[in-house]
Amino acid sequence: MFCYVNCNLCGNDNTTPLEQGNSPYQVVKCKECGLIYLNPQPLIQLLYQHYDEAYYRPWIEEQAKERHRLWDRRLRQIERCKSKGRLLDVGCGEGTFIHLAQLKRWEVCGTEVSVWACKHIKDKWGIDVKRGELIDVSLPNDYFDAITLWHVLEHTKDPLGNLIKAKKVLKPDGILVIAVPNVRNYIYKTAYMLIKLKRLQLFSLNEREIHLYHFSANTLRKMIEKAGFVLIKFDVDKERVALGKRIIDTCAWVIYKISGVNFGMAIEIYAKKP
Repeated sequence: MFCYVNCNLCGNDNTTPLEQGNSPYQVVKCKECGLIYLNPQPLIQLLYQHYDEAYYRPWIEEQAKERHRLWDRRLRQIERCKSKGRLLDVGCGEGTFIHLAQLKRWEVCGTEVSVWACKHIKDKWGIDVKRGELIDVSLPNDYFDAITLWHVLEHTKDPLGNLIKAKKVLKPDGILVIAVPNVRNYIYKTAYMLIKLKRLQLFSLNEREIHLYHFSANTLRKMIEKAGFVLIKFDVDKERVALGKRIIDTCAWVIYKISGVNFGMAIEIYAKKP
């Protein structure tokens, strides 16, 4: 029902415990490179079952309009640095982003581990999505102009392997765009503790979001560079649906611009294939 793993960034097995979750799961930090991850980890097939209709229902009902605006802002940002072409969205969820990209004349492709989401995207948008993690699906090399991973990398069984695969299928000078939660989101953690009167956990099987890896700006940068990419932009990911979280990230963004230290709820990076 679970498996032990070595550090996905440096390959070592030299860790210190940070948090005990539901037994036997434990969040640990690599003493060699600083990557924080869950060890042992649930079998990936069990995690895939988590992404069913109930998981996506809030996105396609009460949050639909705001999420549409969010994806439109993300797409416009990409188009500022890359002309239209072939776009691959890894972990494309319920498909709104690739649908909007298709409407704006991108040639789109998506990957998604959820059986329900793949069927939903086909039924609603008429787009065929490859089921599985990027590392497991067949795609042509040097093919895509842009690849996006919106809050996906932290859920994958092999983040570094997925980034290496992304480099293979990306065209030379193509762009990679990633957003991941920030493990150093101290402003949000403080607000959470004041409101909930308890500490924000890094892992619980009962949570809606199950993260296998927790990135800081430093460990994300190391992993992207190890996969062979060149960083072109590092920033606070300010795209939030809830107003309170947008306010927190605006404060974090101001701090980042002044100090260069990212305390936002999430990190956003742009990188390119040399």
